[in-house]
Amino acid sequence: MTYIPTLRDFPLTLTLTGATGTVTTDKPVVGRLHAIFIDFTGVPATTVLTFTDQYGRTLLTTPAGNTDTTYHVRPVEHDVAGAAQTTRTLWAVHGYITMAASASGAGTVAVRLQVID
Repeated sequence: MTYIPTLRDFPLTLTLTGATGTVTTDKPVVGRLHAIFIDFTGVPATTVLTFTDQYGRTLLTTPAGNTDTTYHVRPVEHDVAGAAQTTRTLWAVHGYITMAASASGAGTVAVRLQVID
């Protein structure tokens, strides 16, 4: 039997009225993080987004900006002794993901987390 991976999307929408805000997925995200699609509406170019999992790992911190973009986050792999390698892999996630905005202003940030089962 052939395994066919499935792509699943987890939406996050953050409506900001001030400089900061956070939002967490409404259900656990389980799989390998493939992409983060970000759509900004009305927020200033100083906006920084940070994505973390429920274990406190930072999955992505974006540079300041407000241009719609897609990130394919790939952390560096390590060998059994803990030495960093030159290869990269997908984040394995299992739990809730939080997006925090800082240095922002009024507007909306709509995100789609795309995960491979």
